[in-house]
Amino acid sequence: MQMGLGHESFDEDLMAYASDFRISESFHRRFYGRWAELMAGRPSRI
Repeated sequence: MQMGLGHESFDEDLMAYASDFRISESFHRRFYGRWAELMAGRPSRI
């Protein structure tokens, strides 16, 4: 897998998604995924 894809999971201690891979784009994938939801006018999850 490239750039940590498939290595992230939700960490209960951090209350956030974390990756066990050295180099990861998981933050960027989640950030822009959320941005796309907002641009599509989907209701907020917060």
